[in-house]
Amino acid sequence: MPQKVSEHIDATCEIDGHTTYVCNHDSTHTYTDVHEAIGHNYTSVVTEPTCEEEGYTTYTCHCGDSY
Repeated sequence: MPQKVSEHIDATCEIDGHTTYVCNHDSTHTYTDVHEAIGHNYTSVVTEPTCEEEGYTTYTCHCGDSY
């Protein structure tokens, strides 16, 4: 069935995305493909301890979430 994309929303770390296709011959026929959330992908940055403060590690995802 020939089709075109009527809407596309990318999945994020926490929220599913989707692509909705519409039939070129009959717009009442649609299909939605759900793209699962991709989950966080953290990188770590180590802050070394000093004589006066303890060290720690910060984990940050490309979306900005960190702990």
